[in-house]
Amino acid sequence: MQIPTRTRRWFLAVAAGVAIALVATPAAADPQDDKARVERELEQAKAALEASSERVEAATAAYLEANARLPEVQKRLADARLVLAAAKSKADSATAKAEKAAADLAAADRVLAAAVDELTLTQEQVEAIAASAYMGRDVAGIDAMLAVESPAMFVASLTYLSYVGDVQQEALDRHTAARDKAEQRRREQARLKEAADQAKRVADEAYREAAEAEQKAAKAEREVATLVVQREEALRVAEEEREATEERYRQLQAESERIAEEIRRLAGGGGPVISAGDRLLMPVDGRLTSNFGNRLDPIYNVWRLHAGIDLAAPGGAPIYAAAAGEVFRAGWNGGYGNYTCIYHGTRDGKGVATCYAHQSAILVSAGDHVRAGQLIGRVGTTGHSTGNHLHFEVRLDGTPVDPLPWLPPCLC
Repeated sequence: MQIPTRTRRWFLAVAAGVAIALVATPAAADPQDDKARVERELEQAKAALEASSERVEAATAAYLEANARLPEVQKRLADARLVLAAAKSKADSATAKAEKAAADLAAADRVLAAAVDELTLTQEQVEAIAASAYMGRDVAGIDAMLAVESPAMFVASLTYLSYVGDVQQEALDRHTAARDKAEQRRREQARLKEAADQAKRVADEAYREAAEAEQKAAKAEREVATLVVQREEALRVAEEEREATEERYRQLQAESERIAEEIRRLAGGGGPVISAGDRLLMPVDGRLTSNFGNRLDPIYNVWRLHAGIDLAAPGGAPIYAAAAGEVFRAGWNGGYGNYTCIYHGTRDGKGVATCYAHQSAILVSAGDHVRAGQLIGRVGTTGHSTGNHLHFEVRLDGTPVDPLPWLPPCLC
């Protein structure tokens, strides 16, 4: 399905509203930190989702999660690509050095082979001289020559033989030089072999590092692709549900207006007078998670009034009447789930009422008179709710107002 440009703009605009904190906040390395941050943001955003379907709520959660994780994953991908490029460069350089070292070693092998050939030739010449001397004369001298234990002693013995001429001495000199040269070539060959082995080890390690870097980059790239698909799927769901969501908002606003008219009607009948200094009781032992006020709908980029405050509490926790009064609503109310409203009297001639949403159980009925602090229901997550909490409203002349100034200073 092709996602309309209008919907794409809605989602992009979220970066300027609810989700901007997710995108702008430096991403934590620990995925659990990302998860906790998404949950906090979703907890704030849910105030604008009370008329949304479960599919839209799920899409919103997925979109916010993708927004939260995408910057960190994109950074990880960029870092991995830099590491990969450096690793490949290192591997290429190490390979070139290893190839040169191998070439140097091969050349050294050839030089050594030539030196050994030369040594063999001179050795044969020396042996021929020895044989000639043996077959000629001075057997004792030859016996002495054969008794030596090293080439040096052999050369020294020959030197003392009276029948060694200039030609024989030259052959011995060549043999001695060839022997020294061969030994030098062997040492050089051993040095180059160690250098070649070391260069190969460095090249192998560089290739291993490059392979690991490539795997990490590929994994990060797959994560980025998954998050992009997740965002696209959220866009698709939002477009499919847009009309139904807008209709739910209209129904919620119409119901809110009906409640307002009922409060104004009740105020016309008089009742207790609530002075400006009077405070309401805390309706539940919970933690404030969402304030009163306008919220940017994270799906459609439309500002919606969050008509109360949200107090997180365990499912089944007791809900108490914030003040004495008459129950005039007790039942199901669309996105608010199980919903109770109590009329308390007037302040400056305007009707005052409190309302309690998302209850798991309603323990009073319309027409009941309740006292302040009386148990009237239990915390739940009915209607369009992302978790157990009490949505608590204060209405003055039917219009929702901020409950906090009406409550005790401490919301524990």
